[in-house]
Amino acid sequence: MIRRFISPTLFLALLPASLTGALAQISPPQFSKTALLNGMEVFFLPNPEPRSHFVLMIQNGAAFDPAGKWGLTRLTVQSMLEKTERRTGDQLREDLALLGAELDARVEWDAIYFQGSAPPERLADALNVLAEVIVRPAFDEEVFESVRAEQLEEVRAGADDPGERTAEVFLRELFGLNPYGHTVNGTVQTLQSLLLNDLKIQYRKLFLPNQTQLAVFYSGDHTPLFSGMARSWGSWVRGEAAPFTFRRARAPDTARALVLDQPGAGQGLLRLGALSVPRSEPQFYDLKVLEQYLTLSLTDWAREVTSKAQIRAAVRLEAGRMPGFLQLTVQAPEGELVQYAFRFRDLLERLRNGEIDPDRFKEAKELAFLEMRRQLEDPRGLARQLLEVHLHGVGVSFLTTYGIRLQRVKPSRFQATLTELLAPSSLLLVAAGDGAFLKAQLEEWGRVRVLN
Repeated sequence: MIRRFISPTLFLALLPASLTGALAQISPPQFSKTALLNGMEVFFLPNPEPRSHFVLMIQNGAAFDPAGKWGLTRLTVQSMLEKTERRTGDQLREDLALLGAELDARVEWDAIYFQGSAPPERLADALNVLAEVIVRPAFDEEVFESVRAEQLEEVRAGADDPGERTAEVFLRELFGLNPYGHTVNGTVQTLQSLLLNDLKIQYRKLFLPNQTQLAVFYSGDHTPLFSGMARSWGSWVRGEAAPFTFRRARAPDTARALVLDQPGAGQGLLRLGALSVPRSEPQFYDLKVLEQYLTLSLTDWAREVTSKAQIRAAVRLEAGRMPGFLQLTVQAPEGELVQYAFRFRDLLERLRNGEIDPDRFKEAKELAFLEMRRQLEDPRGLARQLLEVHLHGVGVSFLTTYGIRLQRVKPSRFQATLTELLAPSSLLLVAAGDGAFLKAQLEEWGRVRVLN
């Protein structure tokens, strides 16, 4: 039985005006939801495009990699795509191509995603292929060794890449023993220690129908499609979900700076940030505004530094089931790199003291809202947002009240959030470049450690 939810329109309906008053509200997405007997939930959304998109989310991700076995979940997923009980990976890809369908997978900390698309008349067949991958994988030694070799090669290739190395150190130092403190890909050491049996155990632990939601864009009568899905997915046996209980990361009491010594490059790379909050916390909206406020400030900083070299910079907020992070990333000449770090710190200090540019503050809220709007205008973006409100326990109201909650971020509240979460002692800086030079540049920052 399909239960109908309140749903005026598929996409958001914006109030006219450019957010000069209250931020626009988002209308609830139009969808219907049903479930198989094994607990797997299916969301059907009207299809606005010539192709039918689908996103499947499993509510367990790389955070469930056992200690010392980082990269296991990603290795498990890649192995599933390379062999099922009926077909090899090459045969799966050939059959999908014949259907005019596509399928890929992504492992994140909190969840595993399989997404793809197909012509509407071949959607049922494409979903049957996906069911085969999920429900009937065939883990064997030959596939395991081959996939692990590919993942090892990928990890080794990133060992000398400043972006990969600084990301790994940033996560490890910021999160410590929290499972977010390791990369999804794992390390050479952890991957080499894995056995085929580890994959089988991880599959049984994480891949459960009662931990799975599938969003499908499909117009017309859903009954035949759902009946076919019941046959292909119905043999998947439900189980008891692994508890989501992990050690919480703690903000440091002194500012830290780590420098990866890579002399001779000329260009340096910087990651600077601090712990954030889960997506379910009210302070998430303050940090979304800060993300855009900092992004708008990058242009001023680049102008002040007056470099003629190419600068790459971005601000990113990560927020999941546990506290994530806010991070500034800058790639610039070594002689200018550290200046961005001090500008970041000085701006945070001014904001904590209430020196908030009202026009930039207003524009930052508008951009945060428009970012969400762009995501919801894309079928896969809408599907992911719809699934993730369940993953993060925030409900569909997270989408429908998004603009209203951003509008409630007032300067006083914004200032209080920054004071609580982004004190100077909470900041972690990781840079790559000439170790001796960058250490001297960072003398005023705090404790600096150079890593080989």
